[in-house]
Amino acid sequence: YQYFSTKEALFDALTATLIERLMLAVVPVVSIKGGTVEARIERVLAAGFEVIAPYPTVLRQLAAATDTAFEARLTVLRRNAIDIAGTLLSESMSTLDPEEIRVRARVVVNASEGIVLNLTRADDAACIAREASRMIARYCAA
Repeated sequence: YQYFSTKEALFDALTATLIERLMLAVVPVVSIKGGTVEARIERVLAAGFEVIAPYPTVLRQLAAATDTAFEARLTVLRRNAIDIAGTLLSESMSTLDPEEIRVRARVVVNASEGIVLNLTRADDAACIAREASRMIARYCAA
């Protein structure tokens, strides 16, 4: 209790740091143009998975916690991730209307979150990112 008044305050600081590290890893990668949609998605997922992979059990526990600061932070993170996915998808799916792109972006984010929550320390995060990007790119091309 020297630095944090409660366990929740410590927990909140840890989750804030993890989310900040995740965004710092992913946002610059999104702005890199060039390559196929699949390659761009793979770069984004790989950057995110690299940050998250060491903490699989923590993330599952955080995701299960309700009425916490993390839940509120996760909601904001999901919105940001949907915006990021929408940016990537709109650049390659210009024939779709913005609402359809937003729905697809949400599905992509939800699928990615499911993959993240099932990562283990033994997984090859780069390999998982590669396979997930193939799946997502094929879904988005449909």
